[in-house]
Amino acid sequence: MKKSLSALALLTCLILALTACSLSSVMKGNIKGGTWEGDTFTNTWSDLKFTLPEGYACLSAAEMSETFAAGQEIMVNEGVTSDAQYNFASMKTLYDCLVTTSDGASNLIICYENLLLGSQKTLTAEGYYNILKGQLETVSEMGYTFATPTEATVAGQTYFVGHVTGLEGALFQDFYIRKHDNAMVVLIVSSIEETRADTISFVESIQRAN
Repeated sequence: MKKSLSALALLTCLILALTACSLSSVMKGNIKGGTWEGDTFTNTWSDLKFTLPEGYACLSAAEMSETFAAGQEIMVNEGVTSDAQYNFASMKTLYDCLVTTSDGASNLIICYENLLLGSQKTLTAEGYYNILKGQLETVSEMGYTFATPTEATVAGQTYFVGHVTGLEGALFQDFYIRKHDNAMVVLIVSSIEETRADTISFVESIQRAN
């Protein structure tokens, strides 16, 4: 059950209104990807640094691409987006890392989107989440409900946080969103009830890279 919930979380998070799965493009502006040294991830552009907790692992680039390709198929089949929209989004979005627990019960995705394309440069973190929320509402089979957004501090920066529940309360997703350098920094946390507190604690323990 935990693995099936994790798989759904990985796929449904891809509904982010302006994001996609490409990892390389000249259209990503100033966005820079991070690096791994052993179990420690560092990105000086987004100013994020963490060491994998015990029981977590990072997905390889090939595994990430496979996961996101499956997500694209689902979103197109559900009528949430078209291949053309998804491919345009892939030109301006970078998925930096995806880490998951060994049992598949929790995962974290860090991604960035260039807002200078598509007339989105004035978009706020809250506005970005509202677009996401509107698209999530179209996936009726997930039965998404939305709690009141909050704010949280991660690596010394303030993030707008949207809280989403699906599958009759079995799936939790928390979207940490911050605008930075004409881009959105987005941390997507997916978990089940038993793992949510520990997963949130991990995310909010991420430190500054600079």
